Amino acid sequence: MWVERSSLLSKNSIDSLIVELSKNNIKNLFVQIRSRGDALYYSDIVKMNSRVQKNFDPLAYILEWSKLLNINIYAWLNTYLIWSAPYEPYDEKHLYYTHPEWFATDYNGKSDIVIKVKNIQSPNWEGLYLSPNHPEVNIYIYNLVKEIITNYPDIDGIHFDYIRFQDEYYGFNKIGMKIFELNYNFNPNDIYRGLFSKKFGWSISEKDSIENLWINYNSDNITNLIRSVKKYIDDNNVEIELTAAVKSDLLQSKSKWYQDWGYWIENDILDFVVVMNYAASNDKFINKVRIINENLFIDNLDKKIIMGISLYNQDESSVADKIILTNLSGYNKICFFSYNSIKNKSNILNSTRLFYNKKKNILGE
Repeated sequence: MWVERSSLLSKNSIDSLIVELSKNNIKNLFVQIRSRGDALYYSDIVKMNSRVQKNFDPLAYILEWSKLLNINIYAWLNTYLIWSAPYEPYDEKHLYYTHPEWFATDYNGKSDIVIKVKNIQSPNWEGLYLSPNHPEVNIYIYNLVKEIITNYPDIDGIHFDYIRFQDEYYGFNKIGMKIFELNYNFNPNDIYRGLFSKKFGWSISEKDSIENLWINYNSDNITNLIRSVKKYIDDNNVEIELTAAVKSDLLQSKSKWYQDWGYWIENDILDFVVVMNYAASNDKFINKVRIINENLFIDNLDKKIIMGISLYNQDESSVADKIILTNLSGYNKICFFSYNSIKNKSNILNSTRLFYNKKKNILGE
């Protein structure tokens, strides 16, 4: 179950959460402790979210409950997404002010830092991102994770969300571009300008190879962050899992968002991924599962994938359909997004359970 920051701001809100968990026998939580460049835990690096109850450590408090009730807590961090509110951060030490050079830049050379957040943005706009291609960004995030692991030894895992680019038109951070050009002797903007085409004497295979250099450069920089955290965990014999929320289309995930999650689980860099398969349509849902099954061939695939199912955009009968489709496809682990939907409709899990049992019995007959 995903638990967003709004349910972690006070003791009372966490107590209500615990009651709901106990009632529904939920034993694994992805608890949002970093949302938009802030913290819902004590940190020497990041300022506590201003909405958190005074003199209160949400992560420490929920960990106390987790030990009593045998609940697994995964510390959920928004990785590269750094801001999305329609106003500038109040905290003058926020990265928005202290490190504008770290922000993502699109192929037109426009950095996210120059976006006027008070203006109306595109409906598909997610917010301001840090650039994985600026080497100092990954060092910063690595240090954040290291601090969490050190100060909260009872957590069961580190969970990365938004561990990707906003889309394929990003990656052009100035420092990251300089590093790429030093390594490969061309400006990746030339790809988007169509200079590597048959018209200018390039074969299709040469064009594809050049484009893959750019795709791999972007995806490798994200992979390097995960690999560095994994190495820290292994070198220090820390018994926690490393996980990530990933796009549901395995193939498009790398080419569009530079999120090479198939490679991450194939090479055991991550313990498992939560596939955000939030389609309300059964056809769209099962198509994403089919793509995974047709393109990943590794042992224990069912243990490395948790199917994320949404509660916010479909009724209980449709949710039950997704659970059954997940099971029939060979996967036994699911994760609901999110707890906020349960708060808004308290009987949603019981209703889903009734629909699931009814449909399962029909299939069994």
